[in-house]
Order: sequence, then structure tokens, then C-alpha cells
Amino acid sequence: MSMFSFDQILLSITESAKWYAICLCLFVPLALLFPNKPGQPVFRRDMVADTLYWFLGTFLYHPIGIFLTIFLLTSLYDTETMNRLGQEGLHPIKDLPIWLQAFIMLLATDILQYWAHRAFHHAPLWKFHAVHHSPV
Repeated sequence: MSMFSFDQILLSITESAKWYAICLCLFVPLALLFPNKPGQPVFRRDMVADTLYWFLGTFLYHPIGIFLTIFLLTSLYDTETMNRLGQEGLHPIKDLPIWLQAFIMLLATDILQYWAHRAFHHAPLWKFHAVHHSPV
């Protein structure tokens, strides 16, 4: 199955829309109750760019994440080990309690996303990422 099949793209859009709606339901009431800048409207024109960035990011970050993961794993392990990991899982992690596995994954994801975001603040990625920080 291709990384860019129509079903996967549709699922990706659906998942993004679901999480966008959840975030709206959580953060709009908070913004109304505890405004950072009283008098500023909750829904502003610059949110259009952020919304587009949210959905377009899905198409960029997912394939890039898959590529970097495969690149990293193939750099660290030989083909036989990669096949075994695909069938049996990553032993040092899979034998830990599920709560600890979740904590490790959240911590690793958070660190990777932090450094990826930092990378977007430098050339040549800044031109793309600046849209996220600029009002329209």
C-alpha cells in the first residue's frame, strides 16, 4: 500500500479535522473565560492561515516523519535486525509496563517535535514556517 493512498489521505484529513474540532471546543471557552488580550476577538483573520497550516502540515509532517524514522532505524540496524523489530517489536521498550511505554513515547515525541520546530525557525525552512507566526 502506498504512503499516499486516497484512503490514507482521507483518514489523515478526518483525523486532523477531529482534533481541530476538539481543540476548538477546549480552547475557545478558555480564551473567552481567560483572555490574554481583553477585547481581542477570539476568531480573527490570522486564524485562517493557522488553520490552513494545521491541515497542510498533516501532508508534510507525516511523510517526513516516516522517512526520518526509516532513515534513522536503517542507519542504526542491519536488515535482519530491522525485519525482527518489525515482527517482534523493540524489545527494550515492549517489555516495560504500558504506562512507562506511553511516557517514553510522549517524551520522545515531545523532544523530537521541539527540535523539529526549532529547525523550522532557520533557513531554508523559515520561509515556509513564517506563515504560522505571521498575521495575514
